[in-house]
Amino acid sequence: MLAEIPEDQATGRVAALYDRIRAESGSSLVNFVWRHLATIDGAAEWGWSVARLNGDEESISSVSETADGEAQSIVERATGVAPLDLGREGRIIVEIYNRNNAANLFRMAVIKAALTGAADVLEGAVPCGPAAPPQDRSRIPPLPSAEQLGDGDAACIERLGAAGPASDTGIPPSLWRHLAVVPGGIEQVAGAVTPLLGGRLFRRAYDRLRSRADELARRRPVAVPGAATFDRRAALDGVERFYDRIGELTLAGRLVALLDSEGSAPHNSAMARKV
Repeated sequence: MLAEIPEDQATGRVAALYDRIRAESGSSLVNFVWRHLATIDGAAEWGWSVARLNGDEESISSVSETADGEAQSIVERATGVAPLDLGREGRIIVEIYNRNNAANLFRMAVIKAALTGAADVLEGAVPCGPAAPPQDRSRIPPLPSAEQLGDGDAACIERLGAAGPASDTGIPPSLWRHLAVVPGGIEQVAGAVTPLLGGRLFRRAYDRLRSRADELARRRPVAVPGAATFDRRAALDGVERFYDRIGELTLAGRLVALLDSEGSAPHNSAMARKV
């Protein structure tokens, strides 16, 4: 498991960075990738500035649309998958993660391209100012710690984390742990989604999604706030691991949303009849 500085333990410069990420990302959630990079002195600040400088909303939307289409195709071709009912709280959690994961997948592709030389780099760019007012003002419950999980929920989270193509990254997916706050929620998700994560359809969709993110990241020069003076090797290792896990979760979260029996996806009623 990769190290992190949890939100409730952040102080000083890290706490200030987390406040900045919340204000500029439009989300009340500081994702695990930034909590990990905060353990590498200077990496999170540089990485978030790169994300803001290259905050290409059109590319992020393209990543999201690609993920939507791939997930839809998986669900339409799946058989014997039980619909989910996660309730309002569960749907808010999934919605926030789905929005953040699509954006963070593109951001990791951009940072990876800058660190590896896969894209031209323009050094010395001035980081953007504050973004537009956050769209996500929803208060989601705190992410439960591993110690707060019951044995059954912990086992379901472990099954989900080990099922997908990014299971060897050493990154426990926060989405699955967060859904444990919904009574019976993670048990439903594990039963329905675990078989899909290990299937060939998911693997192919996962590869296509990451290829699309890489293509978009390499399309134009990457603006950076200055030379990366932190431990580049450690930062790149973390970014590549998160790139893989976030790619998996960008798809998996959409599968959950599509399978939710009360969700807004237009095919849900047909899916319920199918299964």
